[in-house]
Amino acid sequence: MNTALPIIALVLSAVAYAMGRKDAAGTRPKLFCLLGLVVFVILGAKFGSTGSKELWPLAGGLAVGGLVAFGAEWLGLPAVSLGLGVAGAALAPMFGKGVLTAELGLAVGAMAGTLFSNGGKNAAFAAVSATVVATIDALGTFNTDVPAAAHYGSLLGTIAVGAAVVTLALRFKSWLWPVGAAILAGGAYFAEKRLGLVGIGLPAVLGVLTGLVALYLLPEDETDAFKMAVATVLWLGLATLAYGPARGFGMNVALFAGIAIPIALGRSRAVLSSAPLAALVFVRLFNQIHGRESGALDISQHYVLIGLTVGAILPAVYDEWQARAPRLPAVAALLWSILLVGIPVALTLLVEAKGLVGFIVGLGFGGLLLARRAGLTVQPLAITTGVGASAILVYGRMIDVDTVSRADKMHYVAYSAIAIALIAIPLGLLVQPKVEKNPS
Repeated sequence: MNTALPIIALVLSAVAYAMGRKDAAGTRPKLFCLLGLVVFVILGAKFGSTGSKELWPLAGGLAVGGLVAFGAEWLGLPAVSLGLGVAGAALAPMFGKGVLTAELGLAVGAMAGTLFSNGGKNAAFAAVSATVVATIDALGTFNTDVPAAAHYGSLLGTIAVGAAVVTLALRFKSWLWPVGAAILAGGAYFAEKRLGLVGIGLPAVLGVLTGLVALYLLPEDETDAFKMAVATVLWLGLATLAYGPARGFGMNVALFAGIAIPIALGRSRAVLSSAPLAALVFVRLFNQIHGRESGALDISQHYVLIGLTVGAILPAVYDEWQARAPRLPAVAALLWSILLVGIPVALTLLVEAKGLVGFIVGLGFGGLLLARRAGLTVQPLAITTGVGASAILVYGRMIDVDTVSRADKMHYVAYSAIAIALIAIPLGLLVQPKVEKNPS
């Protein structure tokens, strides 16, 4: 069944494309952007792996993630983006013992693919879909009592693509959207029984209901910051209710169940409102992989505050930069990809584990700073998930940083700051200064 899941997801994606082809708004990828992605994959695999056993899983994950984002932007349909994301995540088990590295690499590669697609709406949908499904499978690998939990995300994702096809057929009648949601909720219960899991169906149902509320609460053409804040509170409440099953696994399931139908309908605001929950999912994954509980975080610690602040402004900084129509998109995307992966390196040296976890949490609130912007996409959420995954990978390769003397650490921080400046300055030169309109 595991081998069949990506094939089924692709077949359902083809059905979705055939149904919505007239509404497709795809953008063909540019050659230089493809070459830029190849360069990023090579650099990421070379400097991100600690040995030959990790090289190919990491390279494969980066490449698959990037191609999924490119393909989604090319085909130009949100429901197809969901399907491609699920198919990409379902391919991770082919890397065997390196599956966890491949799943995290997939998230980073999908984020980079979105950047090389000029922050495209459909590329971002695919990146978020692939990443959330991959993280469900990643958390499932730690469930030693039920090994099949490592495939629950892929199975749930495939069911979601089927529900998306039904929703696509009913998209012109908003009162029928719950039909697709009901199929997804029922499928979650089926997958729970099929794999022998316990207590996962309820978080999925709660996630579906939260997603529906966000869908109706946040129309795509409204820029109501208050409604966005209300939806965010609902997602945070969902995190509290869904955390119990499998100590965080249910929280991840609830996230995907909640955003799948909004993604299929192309509703960026409803999906973006879930960003704080997505950040908490990555905090849970960080703790699971590196064995450090963020429950010990103290908001009064300046390390945590630094991380929170940097994380919160980062997605908004990219969105503001992208809004100024930068030149040389391939070069800019490569610089941004390196910068977004490099920031966790500097933060690990500067603020260590607690500050890095604060940074991941802060990423989830970056979208709120953009709530009043028209034409909002889920690009901030794609950055949140991609940078969150890169932070987990980076810390795994720098876990001995606690043993480095403070003097040496400050030297490394200075070098990192210089490197970040050397990337940030060209990025600033690639955009035109913002022109303020004089009131008449």
